[in-house]
Amino acid sequence: WLAKNTAVLMRDLQCLVLSAAGCQMYDLMWAQHVSQTDPVLVTLGDIAVSQHWVVTPAGTVPTAGSQFFVADHTRIEKYTPGWAIALAIVGFLFFFLGLLFLLVRSTRVSGAFQYTVTNGPFTYQSFEPASPNIAQQNVDAMNRTNFARNLAFSAAQG
Repeated sequence: WLAKNTAVLMRDLQCLVLSAAGCQMYDLMWAQHVSQTDPVLVTLGDIAVSQHWVVTPAGTVPTAGSQFFVADHTRIEKYTPGWAIALAIVGFLFFFLGLLFLLVRSTRVSGAFQYTVTNGPFTYQSFEPASPNIAQQNVDAMNRTNFARNLAFSAAQG
């Protein structure tokens, strides 16, 4: 416990001494050091969670006391494709059966999953674009977020 907290205090002290740009560079070096000593167990967008640390591009915080949230901002759109409209117009000029092309529908998935991690005053949000298989991605996003929550709970207990 002492070694872990001493490393955090030393990082904060060095970050205070450095300028803002130097502090960001130090955060990148710190994230590489943390990932080498503590393997990443789950990622949420560009948030990497290990047993003891949460590493983000904005900084590194302890896993203990962190809270993880996920929001589904995806949308499924059904539309008539352009080729079907063109064939319906051409088909209407020759046969009324060409109007059947207007019954053709396509599906498009858009949006993203938003991941948020907070620990005290630290908050970071990450986005992951939606994939065509939205149902599987939704289950995967919830499972990864719940795993990160369990890591935070375990770190707080031990």
